[in-house]
Amino acid sequence: MTRWVLKNSDGDLITLHTNKIQEQHREKFMDKASGQEMEIIEQISFLEWLAEKYQSFGATLEFVSDRSGEGNQFVKGFGGIGALLRYKVNFEQLHELEDEDEYYDGEFGSVVWGCLC
Repeated sequence: MTRWVLKNSDGDLITLHTNKIQEQHREKFMDKASGQEMEIIEQISFLEWLAEKYQSFGATLEFVSDRSGEGNQFVKGFGGIGALLRYKVNFEQLHELEDEDEYYDGEFGSVVWGCLC
């Protein structure tokens, strides 16, 4: 996964998370208002970004090897990224917020978080 920070024609910063296949569809990087490609401010591996920023979220970082049965199941089931949540999350409310975002199209820029509750 790659984390992109883009700037649109209004000067707003847009954050996208893509895989290699999604990066080939450059129309996702287009500014809807101007029709031009948005300016790339930052492009970094999502894993690298997490490794640099996790402490600012009050989180701890744990690496899970895929060499055990459980680790392999975790990687295949959650795409290798997961979280233990401290508080209950209202996913319906989050979905409503995503629907209101003009840059969210339901498939692009989403990160799946596994809740091992």
